Amino acid sequence: MSFALATNTSLLIMDEPTNGLDLPAKSQFKKFIASNMADERTIIISTHQVQDVEKLIEQVIILENNKVLLNASTTDICQKLYFVNGGSDVDTEQAFYVSPTLQGYNALLPNEDEKESVLNLETLFNGVLNNSKQIGNLFDVKI
Repeated sequence: MSFALATNTSLLIMDEPTNGLDLPAKSQFKKFIASNMADERTIIISTHQVQDVEKLIEQVIILENNKVLLNASTTDICQKLYFVNGGSDVDTEQAFYVSPTLQGYNALLPNEDEKESVLNLETLFNGVLNNSKQIGNLFDVKI
């Protein structure tokens, strides 16, 4: 990774780059990637450790069985979807996905009131898998 960035590569693909790293190393990884991001460089990260890259990404692509379920910018996602992170008052009838947590509920809802929320990739992923057609319709994805 360091060699690729030092040689100014335009494309860097990483598969599970944070596996096996302790918390200080993950923090260092995020700082290193953030400091090397540029408009002329594409960095693709495939990971199950989504919380490690949540604040670094600009585009989310969710695939299942060779089908694209979602391909959207984080800005577009947060405009069309509302994320509840640890909330206690969730309209489960309207939600695409709800998961109980120690702090309340994580939920994914349509953002009809255009409220600001913080992207939660785990909630997004589970919501897309559970309601791929409904969420796909919001982003013009034909499933």
